[in-house]
Amino acid sequence: MVSVERLAHVVLNVRDVRAAKAFYMTVLGLKVANENIARGMVFLSTGADHHQLALFERASGPTPDATQPGLIHMAWRVADFTALQAAHRELKAAGIAIESTIRHAMTHSLYVRDPDGHLVELYSDRWENGFNIFSSMPNQNDPIDLETGELVS
Repeated sequence: MVSVERLAHVVLNVRDVRAAKAFYMTVLGLKVANENIARGMVFLSTGADHHQLALFERASGPTPDATQPGLIHMAWRVADFTALQAAHRELKAAGIAIESTIRHAMTHSLYVRDPDGHLVELYSDRWENGFNIFSSMPNQNDPIDLETGELVS
C-alpha cells in the first residue's frame, strides 16, 4: 500500500486566471511562486512549499451544480481563532461576501466563494491532537458569530 505524507497541492480550472489569482492572493494571502499568464497558468504558495494551489485558465460553461461530481470545497488553516476573526474582518472590509461562519466539531470556519464559484474554507482548529479527538466527536454545523465566538440561534 502507498503511504503518502500529505496533500501537496490542488489544481483548479478557472475562467479568468487573473481574477482567480487576485482572489486567492487577497483572501488567503498567497504569493505567486510562478506564472505564465499568456498560457493561463499561475502557481501560488504560502511560501512553505513551491506551490499549494495551481490555477489553469481552461474552464468554460456554467459552474457545475451541487449534484455533479467535483470539488465540494478546499480548506485552508489559519494560526488560531484570533487570526480567523482578523481574516473575517479583513474579508468583509474588502467587500468579499462571507457565505457562512460555522462551528464544526473540530474547527471554527468561514466560507467564501472564488470567482468561479469554488467554495473556500478558512478555519482554525478548536483542539490540539485533532486526529484522536475527531473520531469521538459528533458532527457539528452550528452557525457562529466570529466576532463574539458565540453560537447564533
